[in-house]
Amino acid sequence: MELIETLPANSWFKDYLKLYPYIEAPYTYQLFSAMAMMGGSLGRKCWFDNDVFRIYPMLNLLLIGPSGIGKSTSIITLGLPLVRCLHPTYQPQILGPSTKEALHAGLELKPHALIIASELANFFNKAKYLEGMIPYITN
Repeated sequence: MELIETLPANSWFKDYLKLYPYIEAPYTYQLFSAMAMMGGSLGRKCWFDNDVFRIYPMLNLLLIGPSGIGKSTSIITLGLPLVRCLHPTYQPQILGPSTKEALHAGLELKPHALIIASELANFFNKAKYLEGMIPYITN
């Protein structure tokens, strides 16, 4: 069974996947990128009540695969335009590699943000001034 067939008939995600039938990125990368962009845009403003637990939209995404499979295409080429077409009031800010201090300052101004790193090694490189990034992000 194809992934697209498992989605509800009236799902926006199903319609979204039909937009790019011949792109190199697998449907799973495209679907989860779209879900992450929607989750990042909604933030923790909406949820499903599940008795004592709240289920929030998908807020984190890490695509892993060989070079050229479509990871960056799914996130940057297909996913980010979904966020950029929102009214500026609802758009999360887009953050890229920076110092811990610059990242913190940006999040203080607007805590609603997406952090985009097409290569994790670039985002968390070994430069002396970026030493504290991994603990900062993971905390």
